[in-house]
Amino acid sequence: MKIQNIARLGGNLEGCDCDEILERLTDLEESQCEQCCDCQAIENSLTEIRNEITNIWNKIDEVERFIHISEVVDYLAPAIRPIQGGPNPLYGIGVSVISIGQTFNFWGTGSLNNSVSLANNATYYIIEAGTPTEVPPAKPTKIPELTWYVGEPTIGTLWISDPAHSGGALTMSMPLYFDQTGIYFTTTSSISNLTPSTVFKFTQALILVES
Repeated sequence: MKIQNIARLGGNLEGCDCDEILERLTDLEESQCEQCCDCQAIENSLTEIRNEITNIWNKIDEVERFIHISEVVDYLAPAIRPIQGGPNPLYGIGVSVISIGQTFNFWGTGSLNNSVSLANNATYYIIEAGTPTEVPPAKPTKIPELTWYVGEPTIGTLWISDPAHSGGALTMSMPLYFDQTGIYFTTTSSISNLTPSTVFKFTQALILVES
């Protein structure tokens, strides 16, 4: 190494004593060492910059996932009554859903297909949680995201409106429940002769995170 370095010193070394040659050699080695240290510092800085860029992209990806706005998805109450089985008196009623990040917004749509009466102290599912089996363009009859629900049911308000009811225009409200089984209500009295124009209205926002 020292032979090569001496060769790089350049110039005529005649007349230089050993101390001078060693001094010039030491200066060269220190200069090379400083250059080596500078290269390492640059490499360390570049590594830090790469890590910062990676972190920034990860944060941007998280934000994009959080603020992502989905298309509106329309669900339809099935012809067969969920859970209990048999013809579904709520057939024709629907639920629309739009998500903004992990916040899912639900609202009631549609109207009854037939005239129906609802029994006292009976539970009726507007929509069930689960994996849809329908093939598009048929509307799905189960909402998969509701299966992510954890904890006690969220209680909203269901408004039932029948402008053509035989006893005069009818509007009533009752608690509406949201949980991992679906969206449902339980009657506290019988409701007779709801016409096909009857609508079931509600809105509710839920934060749902896939586990």
